Amino acid sequence: VVRAPGTTDAVVFSLMHFATSLGKSAIEVRDSRGFVVNRVLMPYVNEAILLVNEGLDIAEVDGVMRRFGMSVGPLEMVDQVGLDVAAHVAREMEPAFGDRFAPNPTFQRIASSGWLGVKRGAGFYRYRGTKKLKVNKDVLPLLRVDPPAHAAQFQRLPSAVRLAQARERMVLLTVNEAAACLGEQLAADAQMIDLAMILGAGWAPHRGGPLRYADTRGPRDVVTALRELEASLGPRFRPCAELTRRADAGTPFYPA
Repeated sequence: VVRAPGTTDAVVFSLMHFATSLGKSAIEVRDSRGFVVNRVLMPYVNEAILLVNEGLDIAEVDGVMRRFGMSVGPLEMVDQVGLDVAAHVAREMEPAFGDRFAPNPTFQRIASSGWLGVKRGAGFYRYRGTKKLKVNKDVLPLLRVDPPAHAAQFQRLPSAVRLAQARERMVLLTVNEAAACLGEQLAADAQMIDLAMILGAGWAPHRGGPLRYADTRGPRDVVTALRELEASLGPRFRPCAELTRRADAGTPFYPA
């Protein structure tokens, strides 16, 4: 339930009650680009595409996140949503991220090629109806345009190390963006953001959501890891103010 500046408490209450009467779990969020779920997912999906650009296989990227606990991998998820929709969302979300994320032309490049995902029979994977068959290798040339300088070094790492680094990059970006959403008061508290990510995106339910995961791991450790990634990979990994504040103060997202 999206609360705009002029929305009254009575309207929000009525909508929450209506959603509950339908058997849905309603979450109140403030009006903003992407609200909460798309805001947190976009850096995650963007990183998945960058990892393929650096040399990981599509199935490896999805597999490592499924093993982490996601109900579906990031690239499988984009296929389900549609590459054209993802390209549109990516364009609309750019102002929300400022200088942290450079526009990624890959979304539009794939969408323009006609690989739109499940609805067209192929995207990152090939499909028969809604059944996933295999990786669509024909899409790889569109994903591996101008790989970064560090890609060759990344590819030389042992497979287990590459996959562990890939998981760390994707997971920490969702944690950082979820914390930024909380800092901007897009939802009432950490629980509402975690609930939105679990119910709306299948974010590793057994881990309790990205902010519960941050508490389990420790905000200070999360910030340290993000700063190391920022030093090697750039400003998209810069810890947000809310996460940094909690790490410095030793304040968890959830009360003890």
